[in-house]
Amino acid sequence: MHTSSARLARTLALLGALLLLAACTSAAGAAGWTYAPPIATAAPSGSASPSGSAAPSGSAAPSSSAGAGSVIELHETADLKITDPSGQQVTNINVKKGETYTFRITNMAGFTHNFYIGLPADLQAGNSANLTGTGDFSSGTKEFQYTFTGDPVGFGCIVPGHYTLMNGTFTIQ
Repeated sequence: MHTSSARLARTLALLGALLLLAACTSAAGAAGWTYAPPIATAAPSGSASPSGSAAPSGSAAPSSSAGAGSVIELHETADLKITDPSGQQVTNINVKKGETYTFRITNMAGFTHNFYIGLPADLQAGNSANLTGTGDFSSGTKEFQYTFTGDPVGFGCIVPGHYTLMNGTFTIQ
């Protein structure tokens, strides 16, 4: 009886591990929202909400609350990545021309990061004078607003040595 109880326990543990692996595998490959549910913000009321279309893997779509504006929430990590709140790396963000977005950037690293939006050449050169963003900070969350005009802009952390791994683009619709 002892042998069959041990065998049953091993079988149940193996089944549990397989179910967990299947759940993780299917979630990682599925297209869909890469952001948490809508978050109420202090943005001016009357701002337009983004479309509810799903974003491809590596892309992000802003979240919103009706009448509260659009929020793009990103985390900067110790392994030099920009991720959404679920931990998925973000390299492209879908936005609408003419809309103002609130960027909520959280530094999870415990060391200095920043977050800027601007022309890719200025980002790559670390030219913060021509960029909009948070400036350097070592912990916590910083917010700023940005309105997309249709010019090709990107985003990234321009702390020396970070930009090559921590950058992305906006798809302006």
